[in-house]
Amino acid sequence: MPTTTIDDASSRQSRRAAHLADLRVDGLRAFGVPEHLVPDDINPDAELAHELTREWARSSGLIEGDDQLRAYDEVGYTELFARGCVSAPLDRLALFSRWFTLLFVLDDAQDTAVFEQRDEQFLRVQDDLVALLRGGPQPTTGGSGLLPAVAELAARTRPLVSPAWWDRFVTHLEHTFSAQRVENLRRREAAPSSLAEFKVVRREASTTDVCYDLVEACEDAEVPNAFRYSFACRRLADALSDFTTMTNDVFGVDRDTDNGDPNNYVTVIQRARGLDRDEAVVQATADVAALVGELPGLLAEARAVAAQLTGPASADAVERACRGWWGFSLNVPRFYLAVGSRLEHMNAFPDGVAPSFTPDLLPRS
Repeated sequence: MPTTTIDDASSRQSRRAAHLADLRVDGLRAFGVPEHLVPDDINPDAELAHELTREWARSSGLIEGDDQLRAYDEVGYTELFARGCVSAPLDRLALFSRWFTLLFVLDDAQDTAVFEQRDEQFLRVQDDLVALLRGGPQPTTGGSGLLPAVAELAARTRPLVSPAWWDRFVTHLEHTFSAQRVENLRRREAAPSSLAEFKVVRREASTTDVCYDLVEACEDAEVPNAFRYSFACRRLADALSDFTTMTNDVFGVDRDTDNGDPNNYVTVIQRARGLDRDEAVVQATADVAALVGELPGLLAEARAVAAQLTGPASADAVERACRGWWGFSLNVPRFYLAVGSRLEHMNAFPDGVAPSFTPDLLPRS
C-alpha cells in the first residue's frame, strides 16, 4: 500500500478523533437541549446487568477475545438501555439488555455484509431470524452462535409478554430488516435518496421502534395497540427516533463520508439543499434544535391521547413506557459522545473495514 494512502488514512482518523473531541466540549448545548430535558436516572442494577449480559454474549459466541470484551465494557450498551428502564427488576433488565445488545450485533453484521460484499448471507440471516421469531424451527444458517442465542432469548421472553406485544416486536424487527436492505442497496450503489424517503428508512433501520418495544417489556409496561398505533404516539416515537438518528449522523458524518455511506442526514440535506459540508452540519444541528423544541409538546399530546384511548387500567403502563422512551432517547447522544464510546471505536477502524466488535457471524457460503 502506498505511503500516501497510509498517510491519508491516518489523517482521516485523526480528523475524526479531533471532531469527536470538539463535539464533547459542546455536548448537547449545540443542539439546544436544556440540561433539565435529559433524565439522569439509571437503573440501580445497571452494572450487574451489564456483567450478566456480557457473560451471556461471551458464552454465546457473540463476543470473543480480550479486545472485543474490552470494547464491550467501554461502549456500555446496558448502561444506555438501563436509562430507559430505571425501575425494572434485575432479571428483566438483564434479559432485555441481551436483546438490545443483539441489535448492535446485527448492525455490525450489516457493516460486514457491505464491506465484504456478502449481502446474500446477511439477507439469509435476516430471513432465518424472522422465521425463528415467528415460531418456526431453529434454522441452521452458518454455524455461529447468533441463531441459537436468539432462540434461547425467544424461549425465555415469550412467557413474559403478551401475544400482541410479541407480534408488534417481530413486525418492527421486520421493518428494520427491510430498511437495512434499502440502506445496503444505497451503500453499494453510492446512490442518494430523497429526504422524505431517507427519513422513513433511517427511522426503521435505526431499530428505535424495536428499542421502544424492549423498554416497554423490560419495564413490564406494555401499552395497548390502540395507543401505540395512534397518530399522537407515532408522532412522539418518530420525533424521538429522529432525535437519536440526526444527532448520531452529525457525530458520525466524517466516518460515513470517508466510507462512502450516503445514509446520513447531513449528507442527504447537503445534496437536497445545495449546501457545502460545513453548511450542512450547521443546518442539521439547527434542525435538531427545532425538533428538540417540539418534543415536550409531543409528549404532552401523547399523554392526553392515551388518557382518552386506553382508560385508567393502562394509564400507569403508558406513563412508564413514555418515561422510558424519553429517558432512553434523550440519552443516546451522551452514549455516542462518551469516552470509549462505540463511535470512538468505529472512528479508529480503517476505512472500508467493518468494525470488529463481534466475531464474524455471517455464513461463509
